[in-house]
Amino acid sequence: MPALLLALNVVALVCALYITVKAFQDSVLWGLFFLFTPVVYYLLTTKVGPVIAGAIVIGLQLFYVKNHWSTVGKAYMVIIVLFLGSVVGSLAFAE
Repeated sequence: MPALLLALNVVALVCALYITVKAFQDSVLWGLFFLFTPVVYYLLTTKVGPVIAGAIVIGLQLFYVKNHWSTVGKAYMVIIVLFLGSVVGSLAFAE
């Protein structure tokens, strides 16, 4: 199971990097926003848990993604599916 969770995280990271590069091409501020959202997610995870932190970060990112759906929409949907899979997998197999 740890190998599957690692694979989910690696694919999500690649998609997140793609969206970050596209956001930097649009605007430096949007690029910085996407660059620092993993830090925000980590800080929120320590306070409210991974599910709520993920929902907050996804909600913040939706404003950019809905305006640029044609270029980053598919990668964003992959990230959401992989996030849900990794959260469910880690909760289901927690020791």
